Amino acid sequence: MVDVSARGVKGALIWTLVGAPLAALANLELLYALVPGMCDSGRAAEAGLLHAASAVTILVAALAVVSAWRLAARAEPGSRTRVLARAGLLVSAVFTLVVIAMWIPVWSIGACART
Repeated sequence: MVDVSARGVKGALIWTLVGAPLAALANLELLYALVPGMCDSGRAAEAGLLHAASAVTILVAALAVVSAWRLAARAEPGSRTRVLARAGLLVSAVFTLVVIAMWIPVWSIGACART
């Protein structure tokens, strides 16, 4: 696990609470902007790599918040930091599932499928 200091706990919590939704949003926006060019150049498989990078980014944030949660549990059981860490884990889990849900059509149908 990543060992964080007291100052790092707040950073990990902020990164998870704000960073996970931003990573999912960035994933969506980048795919929206890049997929037409990827399809025209025949590199549609790279869309899956962008999904994977977004999912890994969110999971790294979740690992940081797990470390922060453990540190907060040792320091102050039942503290606000611990509650925020639980919320951060929930946010990370939800947005990891969101990125995976956005990945499924790209994987099963293909990024360049047109109607």
